[in-house]
Amino acid sequence: MAKSCQLIVVLFFALAAVAACSSPFADATGIVTQLKIMNECFDLDSERIEKSEDPSAKCLHVEWDFVFSYDAVRKPHAVLFIKPFSGIKIAYIDKMFSSVTLSDALTANYTTSTLDQDRVFETAIIQTPLNNYFKVHILQVRKSSVVTFEWERLT
Repeated sequence: MAKSCQLIVVLFFALAAVAACSSPFADATGIVTQLKIMNECFDLDSERIEKSEDPSAKCLHVEWDFVFSYDAVRKPHAVLFIKPFSGIKIAYIDKMFSSVTLSDALTANYTTSTLDQDRVFETAIIQTPLNNYFKVHILQVRKSSVVTFEWERLT
């Protein structure tokens, strides 16, 4: 009986390891999160997804840092929009997510307008009104409705 329990436990962990390795996001080094396009917004400092009760309001009445919009022309098919007039700043850099450091954040060229995003970027760095720095990278856009991204606080 004890050997069969050990075998079950070993088999369980082996299957969990195979499942983790076969995930399309197994190479992600940050926290992997999903947002519904234009109906869910993300607040980095509180690490919360904020849902818009009124789809036409698009998170106007809650605290948030960014939201994704669908763009059929770009690849990946998403645009990251920061909350306007909130003190949030964003910089776009062409470095792999895993190699972006606080030093990159402190020397990046920031803007307060998402409209300055005129090209595809590897990683975005966001400075919040609380003066915290986060890096964000889009992993996947699914059926124009959900964006999977990774993010991490830079310290």
